[in-house]
Amino acid sequence: MYSIDNDLKLRERAQRAFPGGVYGHQASASLSPMHPQFFTRAEGPYWWDTDDNQYIDFMCGYGTNLLGYCHPKVDAAALKQQAIVDAATGPSSGRHRRWS
Repeated sequence: MYSIDNDLKLRERAQRAFPGGVYGHQASASLSPMHPQFFTRAEGPYWWDTDDNQYIDFMCGYGTNLLGYCHPKVDAAALKQQAIVDAATGPSSGRHRRWS
């Protein structure tokens, strides 16, 4: 049976922590009361909310429409790049160098 009890508890907590609830474009005030706001995981085209309801992401997340969430090759490439430079203000050369 569909339930979002955990999600509703998290919304109440978010209302106490952030003005208007959750920050940014995912603000819970703009969602219907039965639309989940909080999620625990995503894989391929699916994601699960905090009540373990499974959904197909027809909205395509943030660019996941081609390979889905948690694609092994994409995740490996991201980890490799993160080891080179993470959150820099410019592009990297792709070379990894550690300073001693």
